[in-house]
Amino acid sequence: MKKFVILLAVIFMIGTTINAFSQKKAAVKPDFEKTMKVKDVKSDELRDRAEYWLKSFYTNDDNLIVQKEGKGGNLNLKLSSKLAGNTVKVEYTIGFSFRDGEYSYKITSLTKSPEYSADIQEFLKTISQRIERMMVSNIPK
Repeated sequence: MKKFVILLAVIFMIGTTINAFSQKKAAVKPDFEKTMKVKDVKSDELRDRAEYWLKSFYTNDDNLIVQKEGKGGNLNLKLSSKLAGNTVKVEYTIGFSFRDGEYSYKITSLTKSPEYSADIQEFLKTISQRIERMMVSNIPK
């Protein structure tokens, strides 16, 4: 009986350890979508602004573009950001849609390291604020 209890305890500990290691990233279902008006700006200029911002912000190992695709009025990106001294990794997708005088974006497919204990809505808000500042700024010549 004693051997059975020890065996059961060992199996429980192994199962718990395997479960802990299998949960490396936590998927989050963000509901972050916005459409913004930008007066007197053509869709091509809006796309150029987005491209400029992406090239200037996602340039190193801390923030990088994993995948980029899309033509014309659409741009889809898979992005990765390291936070908190490179101990936390957040991966997400941003889909842009551009039309004359407005653009929309949606942040989806967000996963984060389990160590990320901050409110994910704050992270999304920060990304959103960066996008909105970028889209109303002219590209430096």
